[in-house]
Amino acid sequence: MIPLAAYWDAPTASPLLVRVLVRPQLDVPMFAAGLHASILTPAGPLISCAVVTRPAPPDLAGTVARIPALLREDEVMPWLSGSPCDARRTALDSRAWEALTVAGSRLVTSGTAGFAAP
Repeated sequence: MIPLAAYWDAPTASPLLVRVLVRPQLDVPMFAAGLHASILTPAGPLISCAVVTRPAPPDLAGTVARIPALLREDEVMPWLSGSPCDARRTALDSRAWEALTVAGSRLVTSGTAGFAAP
């Protein structure tokens, strides 16, 4: 689980290097379904993390192609402790995205710098 206040995404139709800030419309907890792994290497522990994504819902499909698999608070335990099939169904069926809004945008002029909230 990765708690989020908001996240930046890249619009699909923009010819410019633009990012949009996506966050909940209301002040509610938002969680991204994620996977992590940790292995011990000769150089020390190696820890990795990935956010699970899903196709964009109809409300955001014109803006972005994919979104994080967002979960509501009541969906956290099925993701963490359910079977792989239950976890997948939870991530794909969650309607947590219904509370999202595009809160701002920013033109990126150099690399990935400047992604602080507006």
